[in-house]
Amino acid sequence: MEKKRFRYELIPLYCLYGTIFLMVVGFLTSKNFKGIISLPDNIPIAMMLMIVEYFTYLGLKQAAVNDEFTRTGQRQKIYDEMIK
Repeated sequence: MEKKRFRYELIPLYCLYGTIFLMVVGFLTSKNFKGIISLPDNIPIAMMLMIVEYFTYLGLKQAAVNDEFTRTGQRQKIYDEMIK
């Protein structure tokens, strides 16, 4: 029986949807949320949430590729991919 593999590409998608959902719920339920999140000093923090999710996705995707190279005995390809 073949072991099921975890789909790394779904993690950032769920994180992004979860963040967007929480922000929308926050906008709809709190009168002050939009005012607080749109202040000039809080905008970079809101953008940082999306950037962190993107780089988490990128790291997990590369980890999955490296795991596959290691599993098939092609460890040299890991280095080749890094210097591209």
